[in-house]
Amino acid sequence: MLLRIKIVFIKCLFIFAIAVITIMSLSACALLPQKSEALVPPLTKPKGEQYQTVEVKRGTITNDIKGQGTIISAKNYPLYFKTDGRLESIDVNMGGQIKKRQILARLDIGNIDEQIELARLDLDKAELDVERAKEALTNAKKTGDSAAIKNAEYSLEQAQLNLNSVEINVDRLEEQRRQAEIISPIDGVITFKETVKKGDNIPAYKVIIQIADPNDLQVSFDPANLADPMIIKPGMKVNLTLGGKVIAGEVISCPYSAPSSGENAAAIAPVIIKAPEMPKEAIVGDSITINIILAQKEGALIVPKETVRTYMNRNYVEILDGNTKKEVDVETGIITSTEIEILSGLKEGQQVIIK
Repeated sequence: MLLRIKIVFIKCLFIFAIAVITIMSLSACALLPQKSEALVPPLTKPKGEQYQTVEVKRGTITNDIKGQGTIISAKNYPLYFKTDGRLESIDVNMGGQIKKRQILARLDIGNIDEQIELARLDLDKAELDVERAKEALTNAKKTGDSAAIKNAEYSLEQAQLNLNSVEINVDRLEEQRRQAEIISPIDGVITFKETVKKGDNIPAYKVIIQIADPNDLQVSFDPANLADPMIIKPGMKVNLTLGGKVIAGEVISCPYSAPSSGENAAAIAPVIIKAPEMPKEAIVGDSITINIILAQKEGALIVPKETVRTYMNRNYVEILDGNTKKEVDVETGIITSTEIEILSGLKEGQQVIIK
């Protein structure tokens, strides 16, 4: 009997515990916040496509070529010996200033100076003999003696023949010396000197020295690196910059005007630029900045190059007509690396779309 009472008590206690746990769980759930409904975002009107635009402007457009040129002389004198021989001396250096009639180099031709000196003494004696013969003839004529006159005439003739012979000898020796010497024809600057030394055999007419006239300068520019050297034409204006000074010049010779004497001969011809006045500090061989004006126009309608599109030989730009993109055909003029001239199709102040 006692055992049954215990069992009943335990069951009641278990049921009570379950009830307590259930009540506590329900209470805890009641304390939790209620789940809110998901918020619906407000409807907004989608924005239209955004374009970057630029204004069509008027201004000066210039298509040019920039580079470095070299100052050269317009007058150059290649110098050489007129006879073969061994080099006796060469008395110049690259860039050196020389004077007119200065002896620059000489071949070894022995005692030519001494021979010329002796020949000139003979010339003086021969001239004196002629004068004496003329005087003797005058005196003979005064006497009226025909035999004396005839002898005097013969003596004068012989003296004149001897004088002619001596003059020829002097001229021959002096010409021999001239052919063995290089003498400067001008006041100038040495721009070339062959690598030779005393005792070397020098053939006739081989250029071993070149002189430039420093008072007649121009500029040489090598167009070999240009995509099209023929784009440069004679008469094009050039801005030369040296030491911060800008000098106006003009193309006087270029590949376009060069005579074609062989394959690619014109393509490798230098561009020669002449300026009316070069600054005093300009020196043969110095570098100078050049700016060749290929084309230039003031008051042109200009747009950035990137705004002009090309398709099937058609040039056009895109503009905004309200909020709508629209294509407009254009005619182009001068084209540079960054800008394009518009000849027709656009007006100043219009906005064009950048690519």
